[in-house]
Amino acid sequence: MFPRHRKKYKNKEISPDEIFLDSRNIPEFDVESMEGHLEVLLSGRVAFTVYAAYFILAVIFISQLFNLQVVKAGHFRERAYLNRLELRSLIPERGLILDRNGVELAWNEPTFQVVINPDGDNEAVVADNVRWEEAEALLKDMPDLPLRIEPVPVRRYTSLGGFAHLLGYVGYPEDQSYLEYELEEGSKIRLYPRIKIGKTGLEQKFEKKLSGILGAHIAEVNSKGKIVSESKKKDPEPGAPLQLTIDSGMQSVLYNSISGVVNDKGFRGGAGVVLDVKTGDVLAMTSFPELNSNDFSKGISSEEFSKILNDKKNPFFFRALEGLYSPGSVIKPLIALAALNEGVIKPEKQIFSAGSISLPNPYFPGQASVFPDWKAHGWVDLRRALAVSSNVFFYEIGGGFQDQPGLGADRIRMYEEAFGLGRVTGVGLSEASGFIPSPEWKKENVKNDPIWRIGDTYNFSIGQGATQVTPIQMARVIAAIAADGKILKLNIIDGSRSYIENEIDIDAEYFNVVKEGLRMAVAEGTAQALSGLKVKVAGKTGTAEIGDGRVNSWFIGFLPYENPTIAVAVVLESGDIHNLIGAPFASRQFVEWTIANRPEMVGL
Repeated sequence: MFPRHRKKYKNKEISPDEIFLDSRNIPEFDVESMEGHLEVLLSGRVAFTVYAAYFILAVIFISQLFNLQVVKAGHFRERAYLNRLELRSLIPERGLILDRNGVELAWNEPTFQVVINPDGDNEAVVADNVRWEEAEALLKDMPDLPLRIEPVPVRRYTSLGGFAHLLGYVGYPEDQSYLEYELEEGSKIRLYPRIKIGKTGLEQKFEKKLSGILGAHIAEVNSKGKIVSESKKKDPEPGAPLQLTIDSGMQSVLYNSISGVVNDKGFRGGAGVVLDVKTGDVLAMTSFPELNSNDFSKGISSEEFSKILNDKKNPFFFRALEGLYSPGSVIKPLIALAALNEGVIKPEKQIFSAGSISLPNPYFPGQASVFPDWKAHGWVDLRRALAVSSNVFFYEIGGGFQDQPGLGADRIRMYEEAFGLGRVTGVGLSEASGFIPSPEWKKENVKNDPIWRIGDTYNFSIGQGATQVTPIQMARVIAAIAADGKILKLNIIDGSRSYIENEIDIDAEYFNVVKEGLRMAVAEGTAQALSGLKVKVAGKTGTAEIGDGRVNSWFIGFLPYENPTIAVAVVLESGDIHNLIGAPFASRQFVEWTIANRPEMVGL
């Protein structure tokens, strides 16, 4: 041993082996044959280290054993139990959505899903909305996979036009979270629901009411996922029905009337709202163009979704509630009421319209600022000014001119707010609030011209400039005028309590004057498209310029004139400025149908 460490002495070699053995002088060890027991005592420090290591390992082992056998025993018993179970979510039927007359607008049809549950805990849908024959074929093609067929109700929607934005659609949630389902003895399992939820419209707003309560079916399975025996079942509870104030016939006809004019006359889109003047019930509320709720309920491809999303006509946009438009001349009845109530004008006082008003120009002193009328009307009083929609008349009572005082911007704003403009109506769905400008707003936001000038008030008085309203707001304005200043809470759900949200303090005599002017507009003025009907209509047209030779066409009105029950607001978006067929024509088609098919609603 140790050949490299041998030391040479004169005539002798001594190896490390010999030195070591001599130094130790170990008993019972044959140094010649190098046999025997060689024992060396460990030092106390080394021994302590070894024993401590053994002790620590023993403690760790015993702790883990205790943790597995005692602390987590229930968990692992449950896991072992669940490994033998297949968990099935039982999808409840969504509640029906019905119109005011009980017509089904959204319902459920039976269909099937093919589901895979590979590990008894996580499951996924392999095929959705398939026929029984298709589902069976999948199982036959893949016999070794733990597949099963599940009945699942699929949401269907009415084929009538005009309901997509209002009803919305259902789809799988983005967060596919699990639900906990309680078993006997307080143990719980995670259950993947595979359930669609409301994504937009009433389906989303009333998800809790419509969705029902999920059920569960738990079965014992073998290693291949085949059912051995039934274990436990909890039946699903269907959702509650939702009955609307909407009349499906009125809604469909309003939509078809709007879409027909939009397509024929080159508008980009349109919207309409119909209210019950007595109760605040929404009878119709529609927007064109729209989506196909059935397609979205079944599921569409990303390419189809992208195509719809990039459509310039924006079919996702619910114009009736979210569309913001300059009101144009349909704001004039409100300005007339404000002027009468504030003593700015008497009903019989006449103002001369030569076709425009001219004011000094602050930017070019030698060149007047001209505010045009759409024609020269001559001498007109308030009723006649409403009938022919004289801009000059409303310039003067709004902003003042020579000896004629005006309301001024602050009072115009005050009355517009009183009639509900500039805030949401609270109908219950997502809506825009609109906008009413003010001198303060202009000072803060129009840096290149921060001063509010009389020309701004003139534009304010005829619904041009920065004022923005929604169709449902204008429907409520005309309904309030028809009801002598009573602003009702709007209802979309049948059976909701009706009440007056605000009552505007204006003399009933002034409301009558304005209503007479609106009746004249239909009989002999700008709204003659709605004349000659079996029921008298009162209303106001509006043409709001939006630039590039395009306009928005408005009509607001009510019927019957003598005892109003129905208020209508229609807007057609971005039409040619020279087009003479617009919102009044679409409104007439709707009113004609209503008189013929809902005579009891119009006093016949």
